[in-house]
Amino acid sequence: MNREAGGRLALVSMPECLQRLRPEVMVLRTLVGLDHDTTERALVSTLERLADWVLNLVDPAAPEQGSLLRTALRSAIAGLQGQPVGEGGTPPLVVVLEVLLGSVSDALQGLSVTGAPGTGAPPWGIYSSSLAGWGRAHQCREVDWTVHAPADRRAVNRALLAGRILSGATLAHLEQHAGADVARLWVGGASSVPVPEHRSRLEQRVAQAMRRLAQRGLWQCHVPPGRVWWQGARCYLLWPLAGQDLMKEIAVLTGAVPADTAEQWLAQLVQAECVVPAGQDVCVTVTHPLLQRPVTAVRLAGRLETLLAACLQ
Repeated sequence: MNREAGGRLALVSMPECLQRLRPEVMVLRTLVGLDHDTTERALVSTLERLADWVLNLVDPAAPEQGSLLRTALRSAIAGLQGQPVGEGGTPPLVVVLEVLLGSVSDALQGLSVTGAPGTGAPPWGIYSSSLAGWGRAHQCREVDWTVHAPADRRAVNRALLAGRILSGATLAHLEQHAGADVARLWVGGASSVPVPEHRSRLEQRVAQAMRRLAQRGLWQCHVPPGRVWWQGARCYLLWPLAGQDLMKEIAVLTGAVPADTAEQWLAQLVQAECVVPAGQDVCVTVTHPLLQRPVTAVRLAGRLETLLAACLQ
């Protein structure tokens, strides 16, 4: 990466970005091997969100060669072309999304983007809003970009990007067809710990429900009604109210309530390793930082903790 690089860039719209990348997109559409309608739902919907997020931002590793999104698409094509043909391998769509998320998140760690002089715009937060949304909010049509030393937080940043880019249609398709391979999108590479399919599917549904709750503002950190908060490095859910929120969302997503009672639901979450038991008990009593009184809570497990952080930031 050229750490001395920098320059000014005129932003273009998301549709124009994808039009410029049409050859690469068409190759990907062919290589993923899905029918037209499924490709639109599962691949193109996420490509549109990704293009909206980074627009025509330069590739910091090779600024003179074009956009980071073009580089990421070409890397995904190369990744698919190197995949073995036949059953039993990683689904092509997962390979594409894994490469795209990895390439773009790594690139963003080494970039700073600010509005051109005179705009008065704050620096682009990278994970707080899409570049297109930030540009519209601050009426920035030109930006200044600089390359800096990347932060050593690749796993976290991949999860942050995944939480913002993967569309609901993509997640629904992956949940049905990709099984445990979905975990690769959040952490990169195959997990070293085998995850039974039923546990992975429940974890996916919980992650999707959390994302919906965060997107609608029902779950916000240290904000009323205080369903979720961080205490040090640990993430806690207010119980049983947060559990009821999750059950309602999963019922909307799947058409079935996952459990009859909060106790049964908590047992499922423990079995699926979605929450961390505290000794012999799952629930703990802690002082809620917003309510300022002792409450019953459960601690979210590591991977879901990272995903929720991505949704809430």
